[in-house]
This record gives sequence, structure tokens and C-alpha cells, in this order.
Amino acid sequence: MPKSTFSKVCRIVVVLFMLVAVCGCATSGRFYVPKQIPIKPGTVLKPEYKIVCSVNIINNQTSSRWVPIGDYTHKWSANLLMWTDTAVGLLTDELVKRGVIISERSPKTLKLAITRVNLFWGFDAIGCTLNLNVITGDGYVVNLEETGTAKDLYESCDTAVSKAVAAMFKDRGIQDYLTTSKIFRDSDGDGVPNDIDECPETPEGVEVDERGCPLDTDGDGVPDYLDKCPGTPKGVKVDCDGCPLDTDGDGVPDYLDKCPGTPRGVKVDEWGCPLDSDGDGVPDYRDKCPGTPRGALVDKDGCWTIGDTLFDFDKYNIKAKYYPILDQVITVFKKNPALKVEIEGHTDNFGTQAYNQKLSNRRAMAVMDYLIKSGIGKRRLSAVGYDFSRPRASNETAEGRALNRRVQFRPYR
Repeated sequence: MPKSTFSKVCRIVVVLFMLVAVCGCATSGRFYVPKQIPIKPGTVLKPEYKIVCSVNIINNQTSSRWVPIGDYTHKWSANLLMWTDTAVGLLTDELVKRGVIISERSPKTLKLAITRVNLFWGFDAIGCTLNLNVITGDGYVVNLEETGTAKDLYESCDTAVSKAVAAMFKDRGIQDYLTTSKIFRDSDGDGVPNDIDECPETPEGVEVDERGCPLDTDGDGVPDYLDKCPGTPKGVKVDCDGCPLDTDGDGVPDYLDKCPGTPRGVKVDEWGCPLDSDGDGVPDYRDKCPGTPRGALVDKDGCWTIGDTLFDFDKYNIKAKYYPILDQVITVFKKNPALKVEIEGHTDNFGTQAYNQKLSNRRAMAVMDYLIKSGIGKRRLSAVGYDFSRPRASNETAEGRALNRRVQFRPYR
């Protein structure tokens, strides 16, 4: 074989070997996904100009399609939106190193888009050429074309991205745009420059977020340094001190209060409900007969009372059909062995007071006799008639007189 022919064959074999090693199977298409390679020291000249204190960087590549970037022994494709993301990441890192704040609210904007990528193959290296389009906020446009070469395809392309970003710092138009004669101003000293500080005049020493606003950890609208009730659950309405509202002022916040609207000054339990010490269903602040034994049936005033249904008109003999009512009273006595009760007889004002005194006393005695016969010790009972001297309601109406005709049990020690 002639020497020149042998040399050509060797070159072809070397190239094919390199392609197979780098790309794998040579018969299928390949998709190139970029990765961020830090810009090498010295690639970017230290700017001799003062960069603004904040910049907004935007990925201006709108297409997410995979586009062909090279065709040798197989096709290669790339997503230029992803490539631009890589460039944005590199630029962000470089600016942050220089103390620049990256913020969407910055008045300075840089729009980046990698618009074209091409691969080419040499004898002992693979080349990658790309175009980085940059648009500044004041309308300046520049296209930066850079090339990277390496034996490794990925290194060549990622290096091209790094070189394009590095070239931005050397472009005169971009330099002019990023140059500022302003001194970094932070009037309230919170670490956020004035031009992006949404909460100027924050008090000294108050911790702030990236917007320059005081932290509000529980999100109740009251900043932490003023919040007297930190840790309020999300969504709970609070007052100006950051404390949950307590509309009825009972000491239990509205979001936990199961008895809203409690009158001012009324003592409540942990759920905001008025106390009911004797458990009769009538809260203490309305209970006219506190200390009623457990199980006793009470009226709306919390008093252990039986109406005039026990007796016929002008009689003091208990009607048999109402014995079950008194049997319930006996059950209460049995459940409360230490219970002592005064049985009170009351009437309306129909008739003379002397007559009603005798009638009320006889009715109280009749109830006491029934209880004694049912096994309740006499020492636990006393009976007294109060005629119509202690009315519960007006005797001017039929309804009021009916309420006044009653037998009432008053516990005592």
C-alpha cells in the first residue's frame, strides 16, 4: 500500500475512533444538554468601571424546540432555551461575585439569547461555535460569537458558552450600560439598595427580606419586630399588635372561641364558653340558683323547680300521675348522699296572703312526706311556705301567675 494511502486510512480510523468514544453509537441522533462550567480565572478582565448595584437578567430565548447543530456520522440537536439558561447562570455567578444583587425589580436589565450553535470536526479536536445575543435595557444590541475547541465535545461547547459570557464584560456598550456614577445607597442600612428597596426607612437592626421589608414569619401582616403574638396560624385575623382577634374580649381568640359574643366580664373556660360551675346547663352569670346538684332538672334561671302540675287547683294532695317527677328528685338525692334541701312552696296572689301561706306550706310538706316515704332521711329535708311573697314573674298575667305557682328545691349545707 502506498505511504500516502496508508496515512489517509490512519487519519480516518483515528477520527472514527474518537467519534465512537465521545458519541457512542454513530447511527442514532444525539441531543446535547449544556452544563455550567465556571469561567476560568483571567478570562474576564477585572472591570475598571463600577458596576451598578443591581441587575435583572432575563432569558430572552423563546423557542424550546430542539434544533440541529451538526451532522457528521450522525445528527446532533440542542435546545437553545436550555443553552441560554446556562449562560444566564454563568452571568449571574459573575455579577454576584462582584457584589451585584440580582433582582427582577432592578432598573437595569440584560436580555440574553443563544440564537445559533454549530459543531465542526477537525483532525484531533471538535469545535463548537455559538452566537450570544445580548440586549440591554436601553436598547443596545450586540451579538457575541465565540468558539470552543477540545477533544471532548461537551468541553468544547460548554467552553464556548463561558467565553461568550466573558466577552460581555469586555463589550464597550455593555460596559457603558453597567457603569454607574452613583454610590451604593442604602439609606436605612438594611443591606438592600434604595433603588430596589420596597420598604425604605426600616428601623435600624430590623431583619429584612430580599425586598428590604421587615420579616413577617407568620404572614399575619405584622412584621416580626412589632409582632407581640408570633407564630399565629396562617389565615387568622389579627390586630395591630399581631395578636388574634378576640371580639368579645373573653381572653380566648375568635378562631378558638366556641362561644362568641360572650358578655364583657363573664368568666369563660378554655374554649371561650361561660363557666357553668354546677353543670346544670345555665351559665354562672345567669344562674339564679348556683350549686344545684348534678342531675337536677332546672328552669331557665338554673333553679331546681317543679311547677304547679303536682296539685289540682286549691289542693295540696299530689296527683298520682306526677309521682315520676318526684321520683326523679329522689334519684338526685341518692346520687348525692350529702345533699340537704329546703322544699319551698310558692303561690300566686289569688286570695289572701294568710290563706296562701297555709296552702304553700301544706304543698311543701306534702312533697317532703313523699320523699321521706320513699327513703330520703328526714334530717336531709325541711319544708317552708312562702305564699306569694317571692314571685318569679308578674301576677298581673295568667302566664306570670302560672310561673309563681311552684315547688322549688333549694340545697343548703
